[in-house]
Amino acid sequence: MTDSGHRLMTAQSEKTAANSAPAGISPRYVVIMPARDEERYIGAALESLVRQAWVASAILVVDDGSTDSTADIVQRYSQRYPFVQLLRRPNRGSRQPGPGVVDAFHHGLKSLADSSYDYVAKLDADCEYPADYFRSVLGEFQNNPQLGICGGVPLIRTRAGLHKDKRPPHHVRGATKIYRKSCFTDIGGLEPLLGWDILDDFTARSKGWEAYTLESASYTSNRTVGAPIGLWRKWMHEGRTAYIQHHLLIYLIARSIRRCVNKPYILSGLLLILGYILGWWEKRPRVKDQNIIHFLRQEQREYLWRQVSPKIK
Repeated sequence: MTDSGHRLMTAQSEKTAANSAPAGISPRYVVIMPARDEERYIGAALESLVRQAWVASAILVVDDGSTDSTADIVQRYSQRYPFVQLLRRPNRGSRQPGPGVVDAFHHGLKSLADSSYDYVAKLDADCEYPADYFRSVLGEFQNNPQLGICGGVPLIRTRAGLHKDKRPPHHVRGATKIYRKSCFTDIGGLEPLLGWDILDDFTARSKGWEAYTLESASYTSNRTVGAPIGLWRKWMHEGRTAYIQHHLLIYLIARSIRRCVNKPYILSGLLLILGYILGWWEKRPRVKDQNIIHFLRQEQREYLWRQVSPKIK
């Protein structure tokens, strides 16, 4: 991992406090929310955050080149709530999943004026959180000193209503990543790569931290995962992520086969393989830390064995 996160955390200690939420809130946490063209959702997202039982010390929205009224909406909230701040970045022309999100997050992180917080949260701008969300998740951190990364379960909003997103409990969704400050420093910040939100979990666990989803805490995701870039690109991005992170080929093939038997049949599995091949063809930057690669592959071997072992007994 790079040491960018460590440098950012260290730099903050040299600055003085600027804005803060109401006094007496413990533990202290900050929210950084990258946003691009989120006028449809960001008002509800901010409304849910300012109404938390435990309010953030700072909520920084990083407007990553929006061409709609996203910035105007955030500005109105910042006028009402001093701990809500708007940061603007120039328009880079299009959404950049992975590296673009991480760059925007780090831009917000190094802009923080107060480093006396205990936790930092990276949130998506299209989600809403119940009033007790942060009290629940941060309470889990307080109960488990080894917990380094945590977040809740998304309830995806569709035309048919809300349905629970089913993912492995050891993966904390990128839409709501909450980091213990010492863990964030230990993993060296976030890598500006596709699949950063998987890599940070593996890196944390390889360093002795725990990272998991808190099943008892949920939030609403107002948009299907991958919707901003389209499902086809999302599936190929997952394949590129597998290449970038040196996934075992047998694990990749198993994922592809499993995808093929679900709708849309065949297509999502083939696009996963295609994305891996494109990652190699494009010469995408890859994870270099051999300890992380070894740990990731070992977890994949153990997962495959758990799937097979009951069937051969």
